[in-house]
Amino acid sequence: MRLGMNFTVPHRNPEEWAQNLKSRGFRAASFPVDYTADVSIIDAYVNAAAANDIMIAEVGIWTSPWNSDPAEAEKGKERCLEQFRLAEYIHARCCVNVSGAAGPGWPLCYRENFDPALYDKNVAFVQYLIDTVRPQHTCYTLETMQWMVPWSSEQYLQMIKDIDRPAFKVHLDPFVECRL
Repeated sequence: MRLGMNFTVPHRNPEEWAQNLKSRGFRAASFPVDYTADVSIIDAYVNAAAANDIMIAEVGIWTSPWNSDPAEAEKGKERCLEQFRLAEYIHARCCVNVSGAAGPGWPLCYRENFDPALYDKNVAFVQYLIDTVRPQHTCYTLETMQWMVPWSSEQYLQMIKDIDRPAFKVHLDPFVECRL
């Protein structure tokens, strides 16, 4: 097992990023740049991680494909797809997001988050992402939240059955207090 963290330590370049993680005893991390970065920067982070035995555990998305503003929802869908493509490109273990809120705030609680129709849209969207990216190295996961799907282990199990794609897996963040 590797200890990792979902926080990007201050750094000036990829080598310093990896060294900062290593010096703190971390051997896994979230990827610190997104799909909009130049491929040379992306590759430099991948190489720095490999040279320091840092596993790229996840690429985060952190947006909603269901924003109540249609233009923002489309941006959210594009970000979901492109971050998943990035995760697969760098061989991250997973690409993680929340299922998405049905209002203007991506991680917030709205009554519509619990609508069975939104559950079905989430299932279809995750299937679309996996079928489009066709990952060989990375799985797609959803962060559990009490105010959007999946909000329980039972519901997560149902989503796994409904999505019915081997690349859809469970995301779990156990927490250990750490002082930097």
